Amino acid sequence: MSEGATAPGPWWLRNGWWLGVPFAVANLIAYFTFFVKWPDLRDHPWPSLLIGLLILTWIVVGAGLAWKQGAWLRRLGALALGAFGLLVSLLLPFYVFGLSYQVPEPTATTEALTVAPDFTLTDDQGASRSLSEFRGKKVLIVFYRGWW
Repeated sequence: MSEGATAPGPWWLRNGWWLGVPFAVANLIAYFTFFVKWPDLRDHPWPSLLIGLLILTWIVVGAGLAWKQGAWLRRLGALALGAFGLLVSLLLPFYVFGLSYQVPEPTATTEALTVAPDFTLTDDQGASRSLSEFRGKKVLIVFYRGWW
């Protein structure tokens, strides 16, 4: 194709290939702000991965078309934004299938302490509360170093 010639394809792919990068960033943000609310979509993020695959395809095909157009600035932009879009698109699968499974194995101490020992402390109202009051319920215990 000669210098400055227009590549074939629809206008949104031919001239808007760079839009894949903001969509890739939005997809990554959407996973952590929206899809993570549901355990099935958090652990098996098929909508985010499917959207990411479509965005990645858009970036690669669009960058290839921009590369064929021949202008050095388009080629440089296609290379830079394509690489960035690829990196952002691959962050989600890396996090979901790699980093999120890097939880340390339980030690002998944590395996032995399946039930916390009973203790009594005062709450912010000054009333004494025992841990045994909450047996059978899920409890999160937070200890503050400072004063209420």
